[in-house]
Amino acid sequence: MAAYVPKTTLDSQSVGAEIKRLAEHVNVEVVKIANVAAVATANGSDAGTTQTLANALKTKVNELITAINATGKAANIAAVATANGSDPATTQALANALKTKVNEILTALKAAGVMTAD
Repeated sequence: MAAYVPKTTLDSQSVGAEIKRLAEHVNVEVVKIANVAAVATANGSDAGTTQTLANALKTKVNELITAINATGKAANIAAVATANGSDPATTQALANALKTKVNEILTALKAAGVMTAD
């Protein structure tokens, strides 16, 4: 296929044809990630509800990782393996692990060109 050379002048009659001609020369890949439902757990308002939220976020992040890995478009991302929160110390550890994992997901998507860089 010959290289695309844009027309220098267009009238209202030729714009659509020029767009079609350009589209023939553009290779765009759409990456679809399986739907992952929103987090429905209530916000944390005390130690118990924050623990419940952290545990629910772990589950949701792992669902998202599974969906991303299924595309094969980004580097494989390991699931969050940190234990569920059961007291303030383990809940804190889980929250810190989730922050790290979310940043890893963002980095992988950006490196794969699926997400725009900062």
